[in-house]
Amino acid sequence: MIGVRREDLVTADVDCILRSVGSNLMPLTAVGREVGAAAGEGLLARVAQIGDLTVGGAVITPAGNLCASFIVHVALQSKEIRVFFRDTTQWSQLILLAVLVVVYVYNIKVLPLNTGEELPFYLINLVSFLNLGLAGFVVAAIAARFVFPGMSLEGRMMWLLRSSPLDIRTLFMAKYWVGTLPLLVIALPLIVGTNIILEASPLILGITTASMIGITFAMTALALGLGAIFPNCETDNTAEIPTSFGGLICMMSAVSYLAVVVILLAWPVNGFLQARLAGEAGAFGITPLVLGATGALVITVACVVLPLRAGIRRVRSLQ
Repeated sequence: MIGVRREDLVTADVDCILRSVGSNLMPLTAVGREVGAAAGEGLLARVAQIGDLTVGGAVITPAGNLCASFIVHVALQSKEIRVFFRDTTQWSQLILLAVLVVVYVYNIKVLPLNTGEELPFYLINLVSFLNLGLAGFVVAAIAARFVFPGMSLEGRMMWLLRSSPLDIRTLFMAKYWVGTLPLLVIALPLIVGTNIILEASPLILGITTASMIGITFAMTALALGLGAIFPNCETDNTAEIPTSFGGLICMMSAVSYLAVVVILLAWPVNGFLQARLAGEAGAFGITPLVLGATGALVITVACVVLPLRAGIRRVRSLQ
């Protein structure tokens, strides 16, 4: 029989306490810090001896001065990673997306840019810049498929998370980084590799690389935040969640954001390419680049902060 009771973990007379920590065994929540402080110097010394906790690992230590007997320290991110790899439908979708990425890179490679004819500098770098939009769309699709279902997968157990010492913000940030870092691993080689194949100029390569980093952060935040605002907890099939109404809103928002960023950056990029085309590269001013980059940065920060805040408020309001 399972019972539920509301009590202070510091004074709770239980067998063990579950404490969410980072890879360095430092607590992720205020309650975790209070538990560590109440346990005393003995716990801190024991944690220092253990060192770092590998992703997916857990460790048990004595509870020190607490009424409990033991403390189980577990990395929060390990839950997300284990859930992903336990779902075989995720593997098949990931393999499919990997094949699509390979096909995309291959198509870029076989573009007729090195047929012996001298293509204008303007055309080559224009294609390289527009590649930002195509690569960004690939990242948006991956985020919608793997990050958007994140909160829906908690399903009817969300009440348990809300009643635990784990802060919702901590849960959100764990899901955010578990989604962002793999996307960066995909997005950066994709944009850098394809633009090197296209022989883009250093300026275009730098602009598209920096932009892709911001786009990845924003796409993950949009997918996670909108996934919390429009949860679909009625299905056990992860593949069905991105095709819901919320998934459609997520993709539309991501594409709209991507279009705004590309338009803002197109102004300075076009000025640079026009100056090179006219043989007046020195006449290209820095002002358009600063204004365009600033506009893209502002909209990117907004698309990171606002969806995450809205998603956190939504989860906290759930009954």
